[in-house]
Amino acid sequence: LEASRALADLVVTRDEEFDDTKAQHWQYAPIQQGLQTLAPRILSRKLADVELKQVHAYWFRSLQYYNDHVDEAVRYTTIGQQESPSREVAAATAAWMTTASLLLNLDEAMTRE
Repeated sequence: LEASRALADLVVTRDEEFDDTKAQHWQYAPIQQGLQTLAPRILSRKLADVELKQVHAYWFRSLQYYNDHVDEAVRYTTIGQQESPSREVAAATAAWMTTASLLLNLDEAMTRE
């Protein structure tokens, strides 16, 4: 979990730069950017378009779940020596952690083949 949290923090920090009043506008672009930030670090390559769509859908389902269960998101993201995220970003952090874990658990990430 600590590896997925460190990877999630790379992306969530990027998301925090955006203004919530522009949520409709920025919601999709930073997600794609975040996924294409994580993939090379984990898989040593960018995601193909079909993979990007599937992983994006997985991230979105995770975000919906953690938005509905913020206390669980805070518990999930509070690991190791890292600070707990604020309640405002806990759901996003948890969704990114879940997505990073998905990518980390692919055979390709483990075998580099």
